[in-house]
Amino acid sequence: FPKAELGDAIAASRRTGDVDVLREGSVDPVLLVSVGAMANTVLEAAERLAEDGIACTVVDPRWVLPVSDVLLDLAERFRLVVTVEDGLRAGGVGSRLAGALRERGVDVPVRCLGLPTTYLPHGSRSAVLAAHGLDAAGVVTAVRAAAQVERPRRLRLVASGGPRLTVGRGSR
Repeated sequence: FPKAELGDAIAASRRTGDVDVLREGSVDPVLLVSVGAMANTVLEAAERLAEDGIACTVVDPRWVLPVSDVLLDLAERFRLVVTVEDGLRAGGVGSRLAGALRERGVDVPVRCLGLPTTYLPHGSRSAVLAAHGLDAAGVVTAVRAAAQVERPRRLRLVASGGPRLTVGRGSR
């Protein structure tokens, strides 16, 4: 799809080995892994999520393959990892990261956001990315949905004419 300006350079708040930390959440529920030109978008999404009470740490690996041991060590601390790339989702960085975590025996959920392996209609880069949920609003929606799935839920069963029975744990 069409090329576009990358925008201004983003300074890392710190570097851990070969991973630039662009934003640190106050707690460790969600790790957003920005790949390449997606950093500005991911940072904007993290700000919106913080307003909703979902703390996100944003990192940008200095290289993506092979998957960095530093990134794997970092990902182990989080309850959810979401990768955001403007390349193909299938076989992309997110799937490689998920596979490397599985090989280590780490059971953290990984959600991979990227482009599908289908024909993409012509359009501006921003329009193509937005159409596939790779703008800030799409990243926010995906993280909210994944965070909701990962939370323990309350399930209400209602027997006809009977009392409500609550099964499960959690507050929702």
